[in-house]
Amino acid sequence: MKLTEFNNAQKTTHQDIDLLISKMSQIRSSIMDLEETCFKITTHPLILNDTFIDIKKTNEHDVNLSSLSHTYKAIHRPEGGFQSLACDGQHLLIHQHPNLCLFDRDANIVTQTVWSYGEIRDMCWSVTLGQFIVLGANSIFCINENTMSIKEVDTIREQDWISCTCSETVLFVATNECASSIVEYILFPAIEFVRERKHPLICKKDEFIVGVVYNNANLALMVMNMFKKSIHMELRNAKTLDRIWLFQPDIVCTQKITFRCCSLTCDQWLIVDYETGRLLQITKDGKIKETIKYYPCPYRAILFDQNKLVLSGMNGVHLHAIHWHE
Repeated sequence: MKLTEFNNAQKTTHQDIDLLISKMSQIRSSIMDLEETCFKITTHPLILNDTFIDIKKTNEHDVNLSSLSHTYKAIHRPEGGFQSLACDGQHLLIHQHPNLCLFDRDANIVTQTVWSYGEIRDMCWSVTLGQFIVLGANSIFCINENTMSIKEVDTIREQDWISCTCSETVLFVATNECASSIVEYILFPAIEFVRERKHPLICKKDEFIVGVVYNNANLALMVMNMFKKSIHMELRNAKTLDRIWLFQPDIVCTQKITFRCCSLTCDQWLIVDYETGRLLQITKDGKIKETIKYYPCPYRAILFDQNKLVLSGMNGVHLHAIHWHE
């Protein structure tokens, strides 16, 4: 800009030009020195305590059993049908004599197949296998939900079974006998025996384990004492079978029918009391939360798609909408 100014004024001298060149050289030298300068930066770790960060867990909807809807769909069960239920989140497996039937969320039959393998004691869904497991009196079967093909598991030893449930890796099966055992089978790569847990670890000599349900690394056991005519529920660690809590309801067993429970959201549980026609909602720490009367008399229950409670009675299956507790 200075050179342009001198040029326009026509008064530029060699001395002026030399002075400008000298200043430009100094500026260039200063820029090069700046580019080559090294800065030493010392940093220290940021110390955070528990008050700086608050991570909130997203809570599941809490079931409000006291406001359970009326039956919005009912599925008739013909005479000779077994009361067990199982679901995979999309479909519900029910026995309608003489068939095993797969229902969708609207209680419509998707597919079915003839069941000719005798009594059904229990059912469950295996995420690992992607199949339903059906427990017979002495045998165990895998049911493909797409083809409804039935395959007996030949690696299972013949025994008198009563109830079954699955974790991600293990099939738990309870034996139908006094001083019951829980037998564990690995699911993958093949269903194979792992171990058997016997009394007095899991029950007393005069007790029957009549129901087992897995949820969130724990096993819920329904334990019946045939001499005292009592029933209680235990929650145990699925790996160690260490007891977490025990709940003793005010139920007297007068009928020779197995008591069952099912898991609810928020690690809660539901006991189906057929003796007095009640549903007992149990908190995650083993306390009674809610008790409601239910008709017709319920025998089995399962949470279907987290929005529906399915209850199985003598003559059919009833679907109820879930009302969430805010």
